[in-house]
Amino acid sequence: MPTATIDGLEVNYMTRGSGPALLMLAPGGFDATMEKWKTAGVWKSMHPLDALAASFQVIAYDRRESGSSGGRIERLSWALFAEQGRKLLEHLGIDKAFVLGGCMGCSVATAFAARYPEATHALILHWPVGGYRWKMNASDRFARHFRFAKENGCREWSSGLTRANRSGRIRKPVPGPRCFRRRTRTDTSASSRPACAASSIGRRRPARSPKRCWR
Repeated sequence: MPTATIDGLEVNYMTRGSGPALLMLAPGGFDATMEKWKTAGVWKSMHPLDALAASFQVIAYDRRESGSSGGRIERLSWALFAEQGRKLLEHLGIDKAFVLGGCMGCSVATAFAARYPEATHALILHWPVGGYRWKMNASDRFARHFRFAKENGCREWSSGLTRANRSGRIRKPVPGPRCFRRRTRTDTSASSRPACAASSIGRRRPARSPKRCWR
């Protein structure tokens, strides 16, 4: 799989097919990988990478902090994610593309179109994530994570994740709020939170359980 260095980070990407460029922004939060187009939700039965490559030059990639792409501890934003997509197109010598987002990738796609209208042929938003319940649940999960980090320190939180990853027990309980096993970001003031609260640690999505986590 080819890689590109963008903003000092290695980006794992693929291109497929020929025709007008189509930038595909993967579903998922901090697990937004190319693989999601094959394995997640409605897309696993649609085979979009293969189907769309019949008419377009498909460009897909593991977003930063996801899959085989690199990452670092810093404040994240939709604009930062959109910039990565734009620079990947520049790396490939592509000036303008159709932009497709799936699930949370719709937020990145919207930011891309708003920030780079000259590079956007059209915007396709498939299955946008959101709604007040999603936001409330996400805020609650972050609040629990933040309290644990504040009370126990970043070292205890990160060491627990490291132990779980190494032992292959990432889906079992680890230090920190129940089911919070993914990287996170927040829009709260950077000065009021521990350093790890703005970091990006771990790669896997929590197990789905409607009563315990996620929804």
